[in-house]
Amino acid sequence: MDRINIDQNLSTNIIDAIAKTLPGISAVTTGPNISKPFIRGLGFNRVLTLYDGVRQEGQQWGDEHGIEVDGYGVAKIEVVKGPASLSYGSDALAGVVNLIPFPPYRRVPSAEALLPNTRPMPV
Repeated sequence: MDRINIDQNLSTNIIDAIAKTLPGISAVTTGPNISKPFIRGLGFNRVLTLYDGVRQEGQQWGDEHGIEVDGYGVAKIEVVKGPASLSYGSDALAGVVNLIPFPPYRRVPSAEALLPNTRPMPV
């Protein structure tokens, strides 16, 4: 799911946007911005949520803890379901929701900016 699809689905958080568009995924909502992913009926500590490759385990502590990720910083979403999710570990039994952020903006300086007093040597 790319950023265009995320923007087209008005939701209060990123998990609700996933649940509205991708088949086999639903969400348990316990507040205005608190949603947890469920994949094929399994949720909580059976669904692994990653953000930039880092496990997001804050939502497993209780009902009032949601995914701790800013939805505006997500460039695309990958969902892994089925046996392939076990390659992420045994806590990914139901599946994996991988939130991939935008790459950091980096401006590469030109050679003139790095070496302002240099000129090509005449031949």
